[in-house]
Amino acid sequence: MKDICYKNNYLVEVVARLDFAKPIEALMEPVLPADIHAEIKKHYSIFEPNKITRHGVQISDASVKSEKEEIQQWVYHGEERDKSITISAHFIVVTFKVYRDFNNFKEHIISPIRKIIELEKNVQIQRTGLRFVNIYNDFIKSLSDIKQYFPPMLSCSFENLIDQESCSRNFLISEYLYDEIKLRMQTGIYNPDYPAKIKKIDFIVDLDAFIDTPHVVTDVEGFFDEIHDKIQDKFESCITEEMRGLLNE
Repeated sequence: MKDICYKNNYLVEVVARLDFAKPIEALMEPVLPADIHAEIKKHYSIFEPNKITRHGVQISDASVKSEKEEIQQWVYHGEERDKSITISAHFIVVTFKVYRDFNNFKEHIISPIRKIIELEKNVQIQRTGLRFVNIYNDFIKSLSDIKQYFPPMLSCSFENLIDQESCSRNFLISEYLYDEIKLRMQTGIYNPDYPAKIKKIDFIVDLDAFIDTPHVVTDVEGFFDEIHDKIQDKFESCITEEMRGLLNE
């Protein structure tokens, strides 16, 4: 599917996440390999190494024992802190707060992956996912306005919202399965003042899609394209022509 780019968007966060099936040995040292560091620095100028603690439980026939593991991870940010990447032996996460096009976004996660492949062959992936969070926060003034911008599946419940004066949030959650791709769509009134009652009608379209059947790292770039196509197709079904007009103003 051809990438559809509007002049404006209401994306507040775009996230790509890759979870490794087993820890990457090349990323278990205290220092990030120089080639990976150099590649990431091409896109992210601020470097903040840190450690996190993972908690787990080990169950045996005789006992239940808690486990604690300290993990080295490396966090990089763009100069304006509008994008970031977190990398560890267990996962890679790229987050954009300002998003323009998918190819540029994808390169920010694929380029360090290419360097990892050079260091360690046959990397197995447990999960590859993308999430696009849109919040429309400046033109919906009443519940009746929602149907102008979103189709009946997303908007009709608001015309008959029970006890709307006391409502603090209202969401519709739908989940879809497309072969290996699982997609979760969450839409509705996102209340920035939650748990207080709704005063401002901010509408959210949150699309989260992933593949969680084990696969090899060389398939990841193609999977990102497939997942993005499904998200884009679902997004287009979530907006009306009037909304498209606003996005292209």
